Amino acid sequence: MRSCETPSPGLSSLNQMNEIDFVKVIEELQTIQQHILNKNDKDADSIIVLGELAKAEKACKNNDKSELFKSLKIAGEKALDFANCVSANVVAELIKNVL
Repeated sequence: MRSCETPSPGLSSLNQMNEIDFVKVIEELQTIQQHILNKNDKDADSIIVLGELAKAEKACKNNDKSELFKSLKIAGEKALDFANCVSANVVAELIKNVL
């Protein structure tokens, strides 16, 4: 069982992929990044995820869905765990859609 796991509300995959609220995604990405930075036991994988989430945030600021999805896919399951931990439900659904 993953630590901090909480169920996320069901969001339409089609809606998520076509109509992204970049402002909301940026907000959630920043929350996840802050959570990682506040962890005392940062490992190499957490640092890699942090970098990919920063790239995802940059992609959002440029309204670049392709780069956003690419970064979230690379960030992978560990990013999904962090997103669930802080209830970043929109980002969690996006990650699920690209994995």
